[in-house]
Amino acid sequence: MRLALFSFLHHRRVLVLSIAVVLLCLAALTFIQGNALLGKTDLFTMQTAFSTAKMETILSEWGEEGVSAYLRMMWADFFFPAGYGIALASAITLLAIPRGEAPNKKVLILMLLPLIAGLCDMVENIFHLFLLQNPQNLPAFPTLLAASFASVKWLLLFVSALIIVAYSFLSFRRR
Repeated sequence: MRLALFSFLHHRRVLVLSIAVVLLCLAALTFIQGNALLGKTDLFTMQTAFSTAKMETILSEWGEEGVSAYLRMMWADFFFPAGYGIALASAITLLAIPRGEAPNKKVLILMLLPLIAGLCDMVENIFHLFLLQNPQNLPAFPTLLAASFASVKWLLLFVSALIIVAYSFLSFRRR
């Protein structure tokens, strides 16, 4: 299965198309958000709020308009993780393995990291949809789970970026 996934990801057109999806999603997210969250607590801080008290403080600051904008953004925020997960995984395969060479086990594992990050993002989004149905009465455990999935997502994205930088450097040195 990982070989089939590698074969799919190891094409420049997959990278280009997934980057296009990411850019379209970013444009949609920016348009939908508008000024509703401008100057307010950022999404990263909200996503990684492990306690209901912290989350309630952020949502209170955002107000009804901010929470509503965040909920409207959710439809695009389910395509966004798929786009960036595929784009980053494709970049890893293309940088790590020259055309025509077979992938090694390390690359077959590393390419999964951004895809897992995207899945964590989608699970986090599901929890946020659940939590924001009643933002005045947030349950503790789902709040903790949402923040946990978000934290794993951010960690995996950071590691994926480091992998891409490392393989870019190695690819440059091969030339």
